Amino acid sequence: MQAMTETAVPRANAFSADVRAELVRYLHRQAPGSMIANLIVSGILVYVLWNTAPHQLLVGWLLAVAIVVALRLAQVALFHRAAPVPDRINRWAIASAAGSVFIGGVWAFASFLFLDPTQPISIITITVILMGICAGSIVNLASYLPSFWVVVGPAMGALIAVLLWHGGAVSNTVAVLAAVATIAYFVGARNVHRLLKESLQLSFENVALRREAEEKTTLLEQANVAKSRFLAAASHDLRQPLHALGLLLATLSERVRDAHSAPLMKQIDSAVDAVDAMLNSMLDISKLDAGVVQPKIAPVSIGALLERLDAEYQPIARLTGNELRVRSTDAVGVSDAAMLQRILGNLISNALRYTLNGRVLIGARRRGDSIRIDVYDNGPGIPSDSFEDIFLEFHQLGNPERDRRRGLGLGLAIVKRLTGLLGHRIEVRSVVGRGSCFSVTLPAGTEAQRVEETRARPAAHGGELRGRRVLVLDDEVSVLDAMRPLLESWGCEVTTTATPEEAEAHLASGAAMPELLIVDYRLRRHASGIETIRRLRELAGAPIPALVVTGDTGPDRLREAEASGYPLLHKPVMPERLRATMQQLLVPHG
Repeated sequence: MQAMTETAVPRANAFSADVRAELVRYLHRQAPGSMIANLIVSGILVYVLWNTAPHQLLVGWLLAVAIVVALRLAQVALFHRAAPVPDRINRWAIASAAGSVFIGGVWAFASFLFLDPTQPISIITITVILMGICAGSIVNLASYLPSFWVVVGPAMGALIAVLLWHGGAVSNTVAVLAAVATIAYFVGARNVHRLLKESLQLSFENVALRREAEEKTTLLEQANVAKSRFLAAASHDLRQPLHALGLLLATLSERVRDAHSAPLMKQIDSAVDAVDAMLNSMLDISKLDAGVVQPKIAPVSIGALLERLDAEYQPIARLTGNELRVRSTDAVGVSDAAMLQRILGNLISNALRYTLNGRVLIGARRRGDSIRIDVYDNGPGIPSDSFEDIFLEFHQLGNPERDRRRGLGLGLAIVKRLTGLLGHRIEVRSVVGRGSCFSVTLPAGTEAQRVEETRARPAAHGGELRGRRVLVLDDEVSVLDAMRPLLESWGCEVTTTATPEEAEAHLASGAAMPELLIVDYRLRRHASGIETIRRLRELAGAPIPALVVTGDTGPDRLREAEASGYPLLHKPVMPERLRATMQQLLVPHG
């Protein structure tokens, strides 16, 4: 027993050093993409503010950003060249944090130099860009928290200080919202850091156990379970601040209304939609595994579908230097239009990602009672022995460093699941060095169904929600602080509670009964939002309409939430979708 104890302590110490080293390596792997993003966003800021700020200051500040980015990239290159061992890697972490000080500094100066409360465009631009950068820092810098602190702290602190110094209703409101978002960023970064450490610790322990016991099958199953738990928990923690961010931006758009701001607010809305789509990649895997996705089979105009995909992916093709060609067709298939668009979108995205300065061609042809849609590329090709592996989760060819700019490795896994669910056939043909072709075969339809798809948005003003009493239950303070002003801007009478006990006490107090419950699925101390809704309804003695909001992606939790019968929205919830769902649940005053 004593011998076992003596060997366990050195092993734990070795794991601790390896975990620290891997966290620092992850920090440096993320740095190039993060720095390029900083430079691009800086250029956007200068472009937007060109007519509202002195040109010399804008150019000088952009030059300072470029210098800081260049120095940081040089430091990263030196790190990769040195390939330090775990015992000497801590000094590189400190050097990275020192470089991050300058990143936080230049963004702090942006607020001091360019934020002008008399120009709403400057408030909107700087606030949104800083929030986006800080949200991205949760993923890029959370592996080494000092680097995160010295970027987010100065950047958001300067923004809040400048807004409060200028004063005024709008500036003070944005300052409070920014402070709430900052708290959410710090909590999210801490949670992601903890989850990364626990995941890496488990990974190293599994490797050691595999070498000692040679129980590869059992250990791989354990690793998969741990991976699923990690992804579900990480997705939940990442969705919380992004959910709050979407609500805060919606509140800001209600308060800042002018002709110059409208196009920018539309761009912000598109950016938030893009972030939502990225997070939903992980959610889609969990929902498909849980069996809660049911296709809606109907005639689909293949030509209209390909036109939408062409418009969506042409900008990406230009960025990668590729020529994207889509052949027109009047073919009609039988499928779920949204799922089929997701399948083809993932195939096109993969082709553009792995093909550089090449060609990607999409076409459809009828073969008897079927239609085959082909996505060709002249990229590097796929070895024949990897045709099955590429459809596995997180499996990527030619990306051993796990560069996040090349995707998560979930696109083809989603394609495999969706085609299986729809009963479509997916085929791969490829020659290494010459290119690949992915083909999807589906039943042919008998007549075209061309429906112009428009994204329905609720009117900016309306009486459907005005005066309606809403009780919100969520254990995240940042979400509650963001929900209240948004719902109040829609005319609702809002009560926010952080625990089931607070919600029950409100109903028992004799106050006016709420007309709608908005409840988080997972509450503190493992409390269930679904069970809480049932208790609140029993206490009220009436079937109060209820809406469940969740950031969970675990298959078991998704099955339980879907089976509850309550409408379910996944974080981050887009404000227009939240409002539309609330309007459906609340019948008009009679």
